[in-house]
Amino acid sequence: MSLAAALRLHRAGRLPEAERLYRLMLERSPRNAEALHLLGLLYGQTGRMATSADLIRRAIEARPGNPEAWCNLGISLSGAGKPEEAVRAFRRAVELQPDYAAAWFKLGTELAALGTALLECEMDEAISALRKAIGLKPDHAAAWCNLGAVLRDKGDIDGAMAALESALHLKPDDAAAHLNLGTVFHEQAKFDEAIQSYRRALDLGGNSPELHTDLGMELLRAGDFERGWREYEWRLKLKNSVQPRDLPQPLWDGRDLDGKRILIFAEQGFGDSLQFLRYLPKVVKKGGRVILQMPPGLVRLCQQSWDLERVVAPEEPPGNFDVYCPLLSLPRLFQTSVTAIPAEV
Repeated sequence: MSLAAALRLHRAGRLPEAERLYRLMLERSPRNAEALHLLGLLYGQTGRMATSADLIRRAIEARPGNPEAWCNLGISLSGAGKPEEAVRAFRRAVELQPDYAAAWFKLGTELAALGTALLECEMDEAISALRKAIGLKPDHAAAWCNLGAVLRDKGDIDGAMAALESALHLKPDDAAAHLNLGTVFHEQAKFDEAIQSYRRALDLGGNSPELHTDLGMELLRAGDFERGWREYEWRLKLKNSVQPRDLPQPLWDGRDLDGKRILIFAEQGFGDSLQFLRYLPKVVKKGGRVILQMPPGLVRLCQQSWDLERVVAPEEPPGNFDVYCPLLSLPRLFQTSVTAIPAEV
């Protein structure tokens, strides 16, 4: 039994056997930093991120100055849904090894992934980290791609375009880079080019909710309602999607309701909610007894405007219902076209 034998099994993909050997080694030497680190990596490979992070922490306690362990700890913490802790781990990795391109890339990417929670200083740090990764490894296509996304979010559209062009020069079949390029074209009001980029990303195997949703919005803007509304349904799979979760009732498929109660809920702000309320009379004509869930500021207005069963705010229980439907899904269900938008509001 040796670390080398366990590592050979690990590299060969024989993970259960490798895990058994790592554990046997740790029974004999609980502070064996290499065995703890490698077992932590194995757990990360198999999706057990929290345990992976715990094991790698123990490896770091036994040998604090290992930058690779700190970087891998950051990866495990990120996978465990602890981005702030992951950022701290990546920072420590590059402190220990300033020429560690992979750790700079992970740091910049993790900071960028904070999204709307990202502070201006953290956005600048993300850009700096990704630029350092590129400086150390100029052919790092993913770093160029992520740099383009962060520069776009910062409002540097020209810089974003240049970074994404570099990413695609290095890796023309990168679906993520084509997606990000589409968002840059959108910011430039080049909507046809945005659609082409999104479609290219799909052709290359991109299948994220963000990609489909962005494509749907561009198609709707271009007047392609049939495909646009279909793609826009992917918004419901976005992480920040505003909708009731785990409802036991089925999603309405547009069939006649014949007196069934249907819960329809708003997803976005006042403007979009008001615009799409025009579809409620069509639901009623389908025989639906509508329970409408709206932002508190619109509840009274809606109570006075249509023949609805009930209007409730999001924090109120809607009562019993048979099916449900997001408000912004109604245009697709009613096969809305440019010439068939309901006039009533």
